[in-house]
Amino acid sequence: MSVFFVHGDKGGVGKSFLASVLVEYCCERTGSVAVVDADMRNADLHAVFSEGDIPTRSLDLREEDGWIEFASFLESAPQKDIVVSLPAGIGDEVTQNRDFFRDALQGLRRSLVVFWVLNRSPHSVALLRPFMDHYADTARAMVAVRNCFFGAPERFARWNAAKTREAFLGAGGVEMDLDDLNDGIADATFLHLPPRRFSDTAALNYAQRLVLRRWLNRAFAGLDALGDRLGAGVR
Repeated sequence: MSVFFVHGDKGGVGKSFLASVLVEYCCERTGSVAVVDADMRNADLHAVFSEGDIPTRSLDLREEDGWIEFASFLESAPQKDIVVSLPAGIGDEVTQNRDFFRDALQGLRRSLVVFWVLNRSPHSVALLRPFMDHYADTARAMVAVRNCFFGAPERFARWNAAKTREAFLGAGGVEMDLDDLNDGIADATFLHLPPRRFSDTAALNYAQRLVLRRWLNRAFAGLDALGDRLGAGVR
């Protein structure tokens, strides 16, 4: 089974948004998923899924005890893929706990897939390189995700022309694009207060449900295209 790290080490790039899409994807494709929200300040993912039937934990991965609880949670859900939403600015702690985490993954026979969410800022690109250097031998796959809320893929000029991108792709990394979602539909679902699952469409009319379903289908197709790299549901 896989652990999906949704990372970016920068606030406001859409990590929780993508993590919510990943949870819905696992629900539809494998029916077996659990959630870890490591963002203790803006625990949007925990707010969305903690009231349902998906096992959901809020863990502080800035602390050693949080990583111990994380490994215990992985052990407690051996038949589930785990989606982990990481907070901004946690790069140092993720690096410091790499060896422990790698040992836990190996001991529990899990693989790590990293989704690095990008906006168009230089920091979004620059922060990826040190993570690549430290986790290249730990991750089964790394996926750079252009969040098209910030513009069409061709507008990600810094990433598209970056030496980091060249090194990332040369090392076997892959890219995908997350299309922008209609503002009204986003506001009625994940951006609602309190946030709602994308599968909770009670507040939407037929046309809005159709737009949402088509958007999810495109996102799911992008994930399907990752093939064996994703490892979802693989025991």
